[in-house]
Amino acid sequence: MRKFTLNIFTLSLGLAVMPMVEAAPTAQQQLLEQVRLGEATHREDLVQQSLYRLELIDPNNPDVVAARFRSLLRQGDIDGAQKQLDRLSQLAPSSNAYKSSRTTMLLSTPDGRQALQQARLQATTGHAEEAVASYNKLFNGAPPEGDIAVEYWSTVAKIPARRGEAINQLKRINADTPGNTGLQNNLALLLFSSDRRDEGFAVLEQMAKSNAGREGASKIWYGQIKDMPVSDASVSALKKYLSIFSDGDSVAAAQSQLAEQQKQLADPAFRARAQGLAAVDSGMAGKAIPELQQAVRANPKDSEALGALGQAYSQKGDRANAVANLEKALALDPHSSNNDKWNSLLKVNRYWLAIQQGDAALKANNPDRAERLFQQARNVDNTDSYAVLGLGDVAMARKDYPAAERYYQQTLRMDSGNTNAVRGLANIYRQQSPEKAEAFIASLSASQRRSIDDIERSLQNDRLAQQAEALENQGKWAQAAALQRQRLALDP
Repeated sequence: MRKFTLNIFTLSLGLAVMPMVEAAPTAQQQLLEQVRLGEATHREDLVQQSLYRLELIDPNNPDVVAARFRSLLRQGDIDGAQKQLDRLSQLAPSSNAYKSSRTTMLLSTPDGRQALQQARLQATTGHAEEAVASYNKLFNGAPPEGDIAVEYWSTVAKIPARRGEAINQLKRINADTPGNTGLQNNLALLLFSSDRRDEGFAVLEQMAKSNAGREGASKIWYGQIKDMPVSDASVSALKKYLSIFSDGDSVAAAQSQLAEQQKQLADPAFRARAQGLAAVDSGMAGKAIPELQQAVRANPKDSEALGALGQAYSQKGDRANAVANLEKALALDPHSSNNDKWNSLLKVNRYWLAIQQGDAALKANNPDRAERLFQQARNVDNTDSYAVLGLGDVAMARKDYPAAERYYQQTLRMDSGNTNAVRGLANIYRQQSPEKAEAFIASLSASQRRSIDDIERSLQNDRLAQQAEALENQGKWAQAAALQRQRLALDP
């Protein structure tokens, strides 16, 4: 006990009397953090104790003067606060401390309160951009510290293009004011909604260290993990949660859920199913397929496993197996909550399966079958260009060039970036005449033209060869040689 008393006495004496040496800034920073903590938690006693010591150490520090200004304003001492503000304007007129304090003083006036109320009304009625404009006009580029700053940046976060900026500002405020549980609550929810889960949990863990924030942090944390699909990951998440929180309704629910999940995962078939579902959600088709195949063998009527297996095959590009499993899943459970997703995947995979089969039929010199398959794909999805492109390829295989031209032109109207259609048209026009092909190429966009630069070079080569031959026939050997060198430059 005596040793403890001596240490405290020594520290207090050092803070009070030692000159401004290297350790002093650290002590000042700690005391300023205590001030901010006291303000965030409404502990005025902590604010006053810390301010007293700060004013002994460095009374002219702008941050110290600003803290005293805020303290007087909270106590309703407007005259005293104004004196501190005037002093701050002399000490550091361009500092953030002065600008922020000036805004805070404005907010204590009737006009300031009315303007703030207007901005808040705009924010709560869904007019975030107008609200931010009102705040900016009121703050004149210097938001005050504390809850108003949190309010301002929380409103900015409602503007999608500025959400990242707002989150970073709220993280900065949280680092400066770690005891503000309202800020931590808002920040955690923003991080989760922005798919920054690890950062969100880190804020909740910080929030859980205070009595005021612990219950709220527990509810948000459990809400983020309770609906995870049963898997090793969900068990780990529940264990992590229970290592931080030990009481409350959410804890009781998590304990029960953990016990149930551990029991379920002890069953090999259930484990395979759970791991397969989790792998599909993570886009890990190679891992998901064998796990889900095992689950389907154990229960052939498991529509969710069949649908997930179809999704995994789709991720892998195995269209035939994707279609087969998705059709089974929909037949087994036509009212599943997954039906919209399964029907969408089924449409996509039926379309691309028909395209793949049509391409294979063309390679096998079976244009009639290819035409049926491309038409089938077109019936599944008449908005995608590749079915129409396939019909153009069928027409080309039949040497029906007018029909091929129509299909390729339609393809480009549907998708100007379809380079296969550009190539098809260039080849058709080249057969008709080099001049028509060159005119077509000249009409293309830069990206379209780049996609057939080999055809363009070939046309140029043919033209130069004809010109060189004509010059040679006229005995103009030097000019012919120059053209031949140009040909070599096109295709060295």
